[in-house]
Amino acid sequence: MSNKITIHESAQVELYEQINPIKDSKIDIGEDAIVRVAPTAKIFNSQIVVPPRAQLFIEEGCMIEGSKVIMRESAIIEIGEYCSFIESTARIIEDKAVFTIGGCSRINKRCNFFVSQKVALGKYCLLSADCLLTDSQIHSLDWQERQAEIDSWIKGEEYRPELRSIPLEIGDHCWIGRAAQVLVAKASSQDAALSIGSKTVIGGGAVVKESIPKKSLAVGVPAKVIRNL
Repeated sequence: MSNKITIHESAQVELYEQINPIKDSKIDIGEDAIVRVAPTAKIFNSQIVVPPRAQLFIEEGCMIEGSKVIMRESAIIEIGEYCSFIESTARIIEDKAVFTIGGCSRINKRCNFFVSQKVALGKYCLLSADCLLTDSQIHSLDWQERQAEIDSWIKGEEYRPELRSIPLEIGDHCWIGRAAQVLVAKASSQDAALSIGSKTVIGGGAVVKESIPKKSLAVGVPAKVIRNL
């Protein structure tokens, strides 16, 4: 498979196949989008969709392999230098949402990010395989709204109920263990953000629904701090 790169004439793009190691990938860049891919970044066997007015920045030394990056209008994604994003998916599900990964972080296989408002991952973070991170419920708790959403997909339309969402912030030097989930299951206007403090470790299979302080080891369902690090 060769590359298939489509760029709207009004987009501002720094992406050169002759310089960037891009192989077997599909990249669609829409109207008035801004895309900057550093010369040493690598994109292999991946799909990237940058719709109108969205902004995508992939910094020096990054590796995106076997992954999907699906954005919405006016959304922003920033992937810091020397990150790796391997066989994983970042999906922006609301316009203007922001997803950032700090430099030197490692995203292992089959991780999934769903971003409605903001998900920010710090520097030198490790995500083991099969992790899920989201800043909203993704789907309504009301069965009628879920049915309406499915019916809209069948008709090729789009229906999204209003969902609670708060920013999800993960500090520097965190390690999220295999198959852990970080979920904004409930959110209110009083909640500023759901956060995991810097240098914290989340055990494999844990479900994080509330903020975890820095330098902590948290495990279980729901995740609880069992000791300081």
